[in-house]
Amino acid sequence: METKLTPGGIVWKIFKIIIYSLMVFFSITFVGIFVWVLINSFKTAPDFMQNALGLPEIKWDYQNYFDIFKFEYKNNNLFQMLGNTLIMIAINVICTISFPVMAGYVFGRMEFKGRAKFEAFLYVLMTIPVIGGASAQLKFLSALHLYDSYLGIFILSSGAFGSGMLILTSLFRGLPSAYAEAAYMDGAGEFTVFFKIYYPQAIPLLSINVITSIIAVWNDYMTAYIFLPTHPTIALGLQQLQRTADVHGSDYPLMFAGIILTMLPVFIVFSFIAKNIFNSKDIGALK
Repeated sequence: METKLTPGGIVWKIFKIIIYSLMVFFSITFVGIFVWVLINSFKTAPDFMQNALGLPEIKWDYQNYFDIFKFEYKNNNLFQMLGNTLIMIAINVICTISFPVMAGYVFGRMEFKGRAKFEAFLYVLMTIPVIGGASAQLKFLSALHLYDSYLGIFILSSGAFGSGMLILTSLFRGLPSAYAEAAYMDGAGEFTVFFKIYYPQAIPLLSINVITSIIAVWNDYMTAYIFLPTHPTIALGLQQLQRTADVHGSDYPLMFAGIILTMLPVFIVFSFIAKNIFNSKDIGALK
């Protein structure tokens, strides 16, 4: 027996078709751009200038993938820029899995005078554009003699009050208190309750934050450009390579080869961490 669609059902079905079509379209555009960059990374500079949309007409040139390792920016080669990027990622990951979750636990589980007002004040602070505080941060690090140092980057990255803290606050506020109360009755302290009961509940969410922070740091060139000028990262090196290509009108295939090579580590990290996220169930089971 066939079921007749109501007018509301027809509208909903059309809406889903439109949404799915848009998703497929945007997916194809992303894949198409990646394929275009990959193909052009095997071209010579003259071949790219003459034929930017087709396959290589002269030859498939693999030399770009060797020449990119000779590229230097501020006396840093590609491997040194990769090392600088990995240090930046390590700093950011450490801060991501520690400070916001502690602040979220305080705001989500503890009662203290003025908590609501302070939390509202943090919402207001989040409306300030990030670049708006760059000059103040620069002056702050210069006053502490921490400018152009990894310790200074650690201080900048250790801010606990952000979107991650707000999400974790909501998470901890929604978790039941029965396990914590039982732990208190058994003589457990606040640190034990936090690390053994509540922190494990946040691991899946923290894993997602780690992935997004790794990708954000990998693609971020402004932080290194402003606060770490003598330690350029991969993103800053590629930005400089793109600037050189724009000015001279050449070396685009070399830049494309660099883009392809720098995409590989992100894909590898995502494949490992994403598998843990998608397969994680009942993480932090309580006893």
